[in-house]
Amino acid sequence: MAEFVKAPVIILRADGGAQIGLGHAMRALALAHILSGVCQVALATRMMPDVLKERYRACGAEVVDLSSVEVIHEPEFICQQVPDASIIIMDGYGFNAEYQSMMGSAGMRVVVVDDMGGDNFSADMIINHSPGVQSQDYRVLDQTHLCLGLDYAILQPVFINQGSAKEESSSGHVFLNMGGADPQNMTAMVLEALKHVPVISRIDVVVGGVNQHFDKLAKMADQNFGLIRLHHDLTPEQMARLMRSADVGVCPSSTVAIEACACTLPLIVGWLVDNQYSIYRGLVKRELALGVDDLNHFDEALFVDQVTSLMSDNMLSAHIRNKQISTFSGSSAINLRRCILGCN
Repeated sequence: MAEFVKAPVIILRADGGAQIGLGHAMRALALAHILSGVCQVALATRMMPDVLKERYRACGAEVVDLSSVEVIHEPEFICQQVPDASIIIMDGYGFNAEYQSMMGSAGMRVVVVDDMGGDNFSADMIINHSPGVQSQDYRVLDQTHLCLGLDYAILQPVFINQGSAKEESSSGHVFLNMGGADPQNMTAMVLEALKHVPVISRIDVVVGGVNQHFDKLAKMADQNFGLIRLHHDLTPEQMARLMRSADVGVCPSSTVAIEACACTLPLIVGWLVDNQYSIYRGLVKRELALGVDDLNHFDEALFVDQVTSLMSDNMLSAHIRNKQISTFSGSSAINLRRCILGCN
């Protein structure tokens, strides 16, 4: 009789909200999708929009509420709530080397999803899917395994294995997403610039559920009826559909940019915060997107020129799409499972 092998239990530790954004929460959700077929998954969180918690539950994840637990007691509490857990994957800037060590001392294999580099780690594994990251960006323990670059892209299945798929697009169609929270309302600034590109016939604007500028953006959409279409808190399936139907995309150099590249969307990218620069550098260097530099010092003339070039030059768009197709083979989910489960 074959011996029964129990599926490993993995904790995903991430938070999300208006102040910290949804990037960490969405990456952890992508990992929940990637791992749920081979593992039991639980989300441990202090703060997360209810709609996102439901998406974790929809892929089979248990949700553990940490909002009333002191940080120092988190390892003990998590182990009590999910006693069979053997691996913890944490994504967030508050999980420093001390926190990682606490989790390791609780008997778990510690995996850190990172986008900053440096030396503040006490982990068994670090995952950084930035195309611009290098091993020299880290100073870590000898036993720490580094999983770096787009071979480990953390993407939900709806974005991967479809690199050659392209829905028929309407001429002059732009996809715009400036992050789930966008506290500076960069969306409004970019929209004003896009209105100066005459070849644009439609702008699909996607904002997250914690965006605090929704009413202002809704007013802009009403005032530009037919040109601006505002979408709120989309599912990954809806996001992927919009990306595949557009001619050009505009977003910061976050995981959304990597998702857009996997959907073969010619892309304009910049960066808003320091942790996005590595992705920016890698996307532009590998010709997966066109760059407009630091979005905090928005150069409208450069931006309009890049958008116009990408929308009017079919050879340039085709070149970027071909680069994207050759880069995203769909193997990243397999690579992530192997590394996280210790099969690398």
